[in-house]
Amino acid sequence: MASVQSDCRQLCQAVYTKLPRELRDEVYQYLWSDLRDRQWVKQRLSLWSSPYTYCLNNQRHIFFDPDYMGIEVARESLDTLNRCFHISPLIKADQNISLYLNTDVFGLGAAPKSAARQIGIRIDLHPPEPAEESETKPRGDAADDWAAENFAHLLEVEQKSRLRLFVGIWIWGRAVGLAQIEKMMAILRPVLTSLRDDAAETTIRLSFMKPLYWDNGHRRKPARHDVCGGCEDEVMAKAAARYGSR
Repeated sequence: MASVQSDCRQLCQAVYTKLPRELRDEVYQYLWSDLRDRQWVKQRLSLWSSPYTYCLNNQRHIFFDPDYMGIEVARESLDTLNRCFHISPLIKADQNISLYLNTDVFGLGAAPKSAARQIGIRIDLHPPEPAEESETKPRGDAADDWAAENFAHLLEVEQKSRLRLFVGIWIWGRAVGLAQIEKMMAILRPVLTSLRDDAAETTIRLSFMKPLYWDNGHRRKPARHDVCGGCEDEVMAKAAARYGSR
């Protein structure tokens, strides 16, 4: 194994020293051309905060493992993966966004806040719960303040002009009205506006979900209808035109 690692590092060092970056990028793109390899990385980025995946997340794909590639080539390989294939981890809104942005998941000295080119945020909106339920969760103004502070950490991204941010808002049930959606938009608006001012690209998608149902004894996935746009006002205008009666 040590001999294989050494031979691989020597080959990668030759590529690094003798080829210009443009040609090295073509090599990296060829390495990452298999969708299964890219999905491997995306899965580990998306599950980074789950305790049971800790050991998996500490594994490196050979294409950016310094033991095989050398640290310089490993970093370039990961950068090409992010830049050319837009690997976008999906962060749920109740996760700590700052922790994600500042965690060097693969140990290459490239935390997402400095390396990220695309980030996805998922927000689930459910009908308001009775006051006596979910007492352990922040509620009302406290929940809104926590969400605003959490989303504000997106401004920690260092190179905003190359960032593509996708925000997916999943709406579960007709009891979630446009007023509740607009309230979430108001929380997001200062952060998204600031990112766009710094030349980041933002996309917002509202997914109106229909309930699960059974068909001939089989459980079917909920149907959904999407409304998409680049900014909050555009999305809300489309949603109001289509779902104004909610």
